[in-house]
Amino acid sequence: MVRELDGIFIAIFVSKEPTAFGPAILMETVAPACDTKRPIEMHSTRSIDATGATAEERLEIVRDAVSWFYESSIEPCAQAQDLEARLFHRFDDAYLAMDALLVEANFLPLSSAEGTEGGEPDAAQENDPD
Repeated sequence: MVRELDGIFIAIFVSKEPTAFGPAILMETVAPACDTKRPIEMHSTRSIDATGATAEERLEIVRDAVSWFYESSIEPCAQAQDLEARLFHRFDDAYLAMDALLVEANFLPLSSAEGTEGGEPDAAQENDPD
């Protein structure tokens, strides 16, 4: 899931393997240079511990992470009045669609301990002879 707008870049993605950042859901961001105190763009990668049991719980965690990035990196800069609204336009729908694909691919839900939900395997896993 990628959003690029007014010099802001946010990508939410999943790593197939555990990373040095922690859980498999990562947020990569670029905050634009906005004044002489910060004359260069700032790039960062942050792990999102989206261990919620439901898509809506995970959406809230991911949305909070993006909001944190926005508030800490973007708000001090001069910006268009509607920037936050444009940044989050259709965000929830896009995340929920991505989440559904990740559940189908067995990347989600995560557990905080192992990166996968504990408990019993789903029907597809139970019937797999491998």
